[in-house]
Amino acid sequence: MEEVKAKLATLISEKKRSATPDNGASWEQAYLSTFDCLDRLGIGRQTLFEKLKVIHVAGTKGKGSTSAFCESILRHSGCKKTGLFTSPHLVNINERIRLNGAPISDEKFCEYFWQVWRLLEDSCTETQGMPAYFRFLTLMGFYVFVKEEVDAAVIEVGLGGRIDSTNVVDEPVVCGIASLGFDHTELLGDTLAKIAREKAGIFKRGVPAFTLGQEPEAMASLEQCAAERAVEFLRPSRAVGEYGLQAGRGGGLALGIPGDHQAANAGLAVSLCRTFQERAGVPGLAPIVEEDGALSEACARGLELCRWPGRGQIERDNVEDGGAENITFYLDGAHTKESMACCAAWYQGATGRALGSSQGERWLMFNCMRERDPNVLFEPLLGGGGGARRQPSNPFARSFFVPFVSSTKSLDQNHQSDYKWENSLKRIWDRLAGGSNPSSTPPPPSPPPSSSVCSVQAALSTLRTYARQNNTKQIHVLVTGSLYLVGDLLRILKRIP
Repeated sequence: MEEVKAKLATLISEKKRSATPDNGASWEQAYLSTFDCLDRLGIGRQTLFEKLKVIHVAGTKGKGSTSAFCESILRHSGCKKTGLFTSPHLVNINERIRLNGAPISDEKFCEYFWQVWRLLEDSCTETQGMPAYFRFLTLMGFYVFVKEEVDAAVIEVGLGGRIDSTNVVDEPVVCGIASLGFDHTELLGDTLAKIAREKAGIFKRGVPAFTLGQEPEAMASLEQCAAERAVEFLRPSRAVGEYGLQAGRGGGLALGIPGDHQAANAGLAVSLCRTFQERAGVPGLAPIVEEDGALSEACARGLELCRWPGRGQIERDNVEDGGAENITFYLDGAHTKESMACCAAWYQGATGRALGSSQGERWLMFNCMRERDPNVLFEPLLGGGGGARRQPSNPFARSFFVPFVSSTKSLDQNHQSDYKWENSLKRIWDRLAGGSNPSSTPPPPSPPPSSSVCSVQAALSTLRTYARQNNTKQIHVLVTGSLYLVGDLLRILKRIP
């Protein structure tokens, strides 16, 4: 795998998203070159149409969870072989390409990687070179799914939709749009209407589409795009709790991905899979929803057994590897305003139950990409984000701001963080956590200790030392702001997805 990773690293562009991603080509040109690359791989548009039955999912928040729910529902409902393409990966690059819910093996990844690499490299011309990192992996995902003859391919959009490299299937079975919000505005636009139009770029003529409840501006844009593209229909999905359950099923439905917000994503997945089952003609695939409107037992089982690492994930420290038994990690790769609000609500609920019966403290481990606005991300963590402006309330006894090393921008072995960003995060956090009060009122207490730390490992060492010295306390650590940071910690804890 090391040689494969080294080759992939040569495809990484250090340019910003708003610049040119593939050998000087514009984003639009790079997208169009994806079709040429598919032809060079022998899996052009006609082959994709004939060989793959696709569920295509876009969105700002929840598209990965929705995709994971879809794959799990189909697999548990009788689909003999499923394919799932997602991004980014947390620990191992294999996670991006899954067969029957599991990342493909190192051996299979290497086998298909070299097939794709050589076919593309041998067909390079002066005008058509090698695709960039994400585009290459997308092409490889499609190549694997065609060669493996999957019965269903669930494809998560990487960024946007209209000119995303996943948007190459002329006639997917069904399309879905998860929750929309502000992200990647330098590429997608600075209004919800513009962002929705880019996401709706995955809509296809005659293909049904589903979405969640959206802000009016976003929904109007989606509806306009659906009409322009003559989709079969665009319908809102139901929350999963609105479906009935099979008689005799005790205990209700416990989704496999934690968080109250996941009910909407699960409902979207049910709508997508129900339509897929009705339209795709996959042998052996059982109905997703029964005639009486209740979820099939297989569908309910798929929702309950779905696992999606890095989203609402709870892990105890690895005692066998030097960890402390009184540390629990709460990992969520939230990185937008909306997803951070969901993350904060999930964490407060989960730790509230735990702290209710024991002495303990909440700690924070945070980083985010530099194009994010930390002011926006910190607000939900400090109790903000409601309708009325509330004074900040810092629930964390200690906060660490740490560099991550696993982003695609950091694959170069010579990459080093200068910690300027982490120091900046600390300053912003301290300012917000301190709050602002009129001069006539007493100043708030000083914020709990915060620090920028040189590495995740260094933060973990400090945390474990404190936990051992205070072994009667339960330490609940929220790790958030980036899936890359979550992946770094999972790697250290040896919790491989």
